[in-house]
Amino acid sequence: MDTKKDMQSNIWKLYLISFFGGVMFFIPILVPFLMDFGFSMHQIFLAEATFAITLVILEVPSGYFADRYGRKISIVLGALLHIFGFALYAGFQNFWQFVLANIIIGMGVAFISGADSALIYESLEQINQKKRYKKVQGNNFAISRLASVASTLIGAWLFTLAPRLPFYLSVVPFIFIFFVTLTLHETKVHHEIHEGWGHFREIIKDSLFSNKKLRNFLLFTSIGAFFTIGFFMNEAYMSFIELPLIYFGVVIALMNIASGLAAKYAENIENYIGKPMSLMAMVFLPAIAWMGMALFNSFWVLPLLILSSLLWGFSSPIFSEFIHEMTTKDRRATVISISGLLTRLVFTLVAPLIGYITDVFSVQEALLLGAVILVVSGSISILSLKKVKVI
Repeated sequence: MDTKKDMQSNIWKLYLISFFGGVMFFIPILVPFLMDFGFSMHQIFLAEATFAITLVILEVPSGYFADRYGRKISIVLGALLHIFGFALYAGFQNFWQFVLANIIIGMGVAFISGADSALIYESLEQINQKKRYKKVQGNNFAISRLASVASTLIGAWLFTLAPRLPFYLSVVPFIFIFFVTLTLHETKVHHEIHEGWGHFREIIKDSLFSNKKLRNFLLFTSIGAFFTIGFFMNEAYMSFIELPLIYFGVVIALMNIASGLAAKYAENIENYIGKPMSLMAMVFLPAIAWMGMALFNSFWVLPLLILSSLLWGFSSPIFSEFIHEMTTKDRRATVISISGLLTRLVFTLVAPLIGYITDVFSVQEALLLGAVILVVSGSISILSLKKVKVI
């Protein structure tokens, strides 16, 4: 067995998985489709909250599953769950079927989340290329956004042919992903890990209580919830300003290009502006974008959607490398999953409130509230990071 060749193949296979994972034709028309189907914004966010709650429950146990039983088996299981979830997503007929689809997809995301990042890091570590991690992780994110660009442009057009067509076609890439996951190679780094389930409690205690630097940074990463909320609010805002549906794909494609480029060049950007400014930008620039959308009802505000997407892409490799540097191989996937858990928990708490304000008042007032929550919570978190000397 050529170990170096196997580890190198993991990287391009995970790139391939990211590419096909980004091919979701329904993305540009999801919110308008659901609203036409009879869903309110509150219901849409409640359904997405069930997805988040699923991740809250499974994120950390699934990360530990990957640490104990292997990155590959966790990713394979996650890919299989995605197929079933998206198949139900394509054919849902009522709110509860849509909720069930979100739960199954959430289970799939939980088993992949953390395991894929850990497999990249450890594959590079095993061939003495660990320093490439941030660039590789940035490329990985950028590739998924590249796929999204193509699929969102096509998705809006497919919707005009048949409203359900984008959903049905989105199942196909995940079938291909499943077969690619079967060819991944487990790392020797993982095989050196022998701790039992009792070790799980120790990781939780250290991550959330004992290690103040890691705890405060994990809390900071939960601002990622606002990037997810922003996706739904962006579509709601485009509907609010009566942008023709066919152009939804164009705007979202530009958003994906921005986030992909930001991820690809995250290392260069961070080196130029420094870690403190990088983290502050993740809080204040999206908040500025939301405030602009809240204050102005115009097509000219659409570039602000692209600004908020840029920060989403930038955050992914930055957050991942911070966590990898603060953790050890025996707990890497688990700690990444804790980060995901906190993000989903914030989403579960904030998103239904934003959806309710949208329905009762307006999209703009909901965006203003979201911006205020982001600035206040983000500022407190940044001050905490400075206090423990993370930045």
